[in-house]
Amino acid sequence: MTKIPAKLGLLTAAMLAVGSVHAAEVRINGFASIAGGQTLSEGTTTSSHLTSGPTDLPGEGKATYVADPVTDGVYDDQWSFNPDSNYGIQITADLGEGLSATGQITGNGGEDFEAVVSWAYISYEFNENWTVMAGRQRLPLFYYSDFIDVGYAYHWIRPPQELVATDGDTFNGVKVRYSNYIGSWDWSAEAYYGNSEEDVASGQITTTIKSEDQHGVVLRASNSWLILRATYSGADSVTELDQLLGANYPNIIPDGQGSEENPLKYTFMGLAAQMNFGNVFIVSEYTHGKPDNPAFPTNGFSGRDEAEGWYVSTGIRLGNFTPHITYSENTVDYVQTGPVVTPGQLSDVTAEFQSKREAITAGVRWDFHPSAALKVEYTTRTDKSDDFYKGNGNFYEGAGMWGYGETGEVDVVAVALDVIF
Repeated sequence: MTKIPAKLGLLTAAMLAVGSVHAAEVRINGFASIAGGQTLSEGTTTSSHLTSGPTDLPGEGKATYVADPVTDGVYDDQWSFNPDSNYGIQITADLGEGLSATGQITGNGGEDFEAVVSWAYISYEFNENWTVMAGRQRLPLFYYSDFIDVGYAYHWIRPPQELVATDGDTFNGVKVRYSNYIGSWDWSAEAYYGNSEEDVASGQITTTIKSEDQHGVVLRASNSWLILRATYSGADSVTELDQLLGANYPNIIPDGQGSEENPLKYTFMGLAAQMNFGNVFIVSEYTHGKPDNPAFPTNGFSGRDEAEGWYVSTGIRLGNFTPHITYSENTVDYVQTGPVVTPGQLSDVTAEFQSKREAITAGVRWDFHPSAALKVEYTTRTDKSDDFYKGNGNFYEGAGMWGYGETGEVDVVAVALDVIF
């Protein structure tokens, strides 16, 4: 998410409020999540900081759990209230005759609660079927994307993190929506186009990732007990690395891959379904992402290729309590080029290997107030990755810095209070 200074965010809100002089109605809504948690186990870890070089070998250390890959909210073995905590204020001004303006300001603990503009768009309803929206909007990749920040809207503290990760969750552009009814089915179709930019920091390295020619479609259908959703997205990805990385690893990007002249083309698709059987519900989602070529496979570095993630979750509503359990899984294929030592020579070979992790989350939600819910969750995550170090013993150990074996094994407990207003 692109950061916007808090003063600019407040100015945006103020401008929408000023519009109330001419508007028929202005609505102000908000949400907040106060959450705390920590990991309960230690595992084998390795640094992902590329500047650490090949001497950065795996060793015993803190096992961490990434609660939010977009805002870098991470739990370790010290209790923290930051990774899952957030807040948001949304202002919607109805300007009449189908025209409205929407702004949303949010802050996340992973970014020290710095205020950012998540939404800032104009919407126009041509009629009861057609709507067009222009400006900063949520990128609709996942089933919960439209309300991912509103913890009160779903049964977990956070949706499963095993879905295919993305570096940003907003885009600047145009979206067109068509909605209608067919018998007992309510359905809609969306198409969007725009671009986005995200700064990603890892240790001493700052990477700016631009998604140009961002385009996609979303299809949704629902009846009294079933919701179905399908999405497709494509983009040209441009990566700008800082000077420190360029000085240490001048050949990290092969043939200019990921540059303005040679962007990395990336496609994403997702399928989701939710079923409601009285007080029992089941929700499941599958995501798949793939670049047209493995991303940046160079000597000493792993090139990320195809990625898949999915989960299935079920729960039962027992009055004000909703116990639930979720199984989720993520796999990522990599291509690694590295030196192999054989008698009398040193040569480069390319190997393929897979990162895989599985997670089980059990928890309970207590709706103790019409506008608030208390949640308690326990997650255990197991690493099932290829053992790169043992399986490729002739490779220099420093060649594989993604981490395998027990790297991803971790248990985490969290408690959250979600409110809406």
